[in-house]
Amino acid sequence: MTVPFPENMSADRRNRVLEAQARVAKFIAQQKGGRAEGVILNAVAPNGSIATDADQRLGAPQINNGLKAKKNGLSKAALRHAIAVSQGHLKPDTPISAVPRDLVLLRAPTSPAAEQFRNIRTHLATSSFAQDMAAMAIVSPNKYRPADFVAMNLGAGFAQLGHRVLIIDADMRHRRMERIFKLSAPANLRAVLENKMAATEAVLETVVPNLSVLPSGPAVEDPQPLFAADRFAEVLESIRYRFDRILVLSPPFGAVADGRFIWKACEGAFVVVRRHQDRTHDLVKLQRALREVETTAIGSLLVQ
Repeated sequence: MTVPFPENMSADRRNRVLEAQARVAKFIAQQKGGRAEGVILNAVAPNGSIATDADQRLGAPQINNGLKAKKNGLSKAALRHAIAVSQGHLKPDTPISAVPRDLVLLRAPTSPAAEQFRNIRTHLATSSFAQDMAAMAIVSPNKYRPADFVAMNLGAGFAQLGHRVLIIDADMRHRRMERIFKLSAPANLRAVLENKMAATEAVLETVVPNLSVLPSGPAVEDPQPLFAADRFAEVLESIRYRFDRILVLSPPFGAVADGRFIWKACEGAFVVVRRHQDRTHDLVKLQRALREVETTAIGSLLVQ
């Protein structure tokens, strides 16, 4: 699989990228069974190491010289990009700059953070309670950025399994997913809640296959009237048949109460906690608030 290149890319660089992609494709074609994915993911580690001992035990010593960044003049990021495209985890026409900086499943697929997200994905995919859950809220006690980090990586993780995934940005005070994925379109959740368009018309594709986003839209000083009268629940019901997983980013719990409407419309909540920053009493308040709207916390993640 080759990548359509920007017009301003030099012919020399195009040739180097094509050569790297060809080596990746050839290596994948040579592997048998389920070995190829693990070897390829380990080929370019975040610390720059190439072909670990484990790779060689799997019978792939040739990858050591075939994917060295210094020998082909490409950066490690460019090599990861080529690998992601070859594996179908990134759309072929996507430049490296369009991949969100904190999307570790693509930027650093062999990092501990990426492995942790794969573990969480496995837990949610096999849990009897979470398996049939169509919509799950992503909740953070005070700051929204950690929740963004978790939502995009969980979404990408399920998308890599072939699940149709939608991230709904329901924080009407910050344009979070629109900024992260660099989306630009008049379609948004605010217009849907105001009955100006159908939810299916407001969904935007991202650079990750199977992963879509419903952005929040222009900021609203008081979004509670938009979520009242079960309007958000109606939106979820109208769109859930198109997706296997729906992740809903709610506003940070604290000064505003918008999140309660969102949690109530979802079957469960996943709580994101910041190490050494979020306090125990804030978590207790959040847990109490979730119980009040009869939403179950199905998991949590501690982030730096």
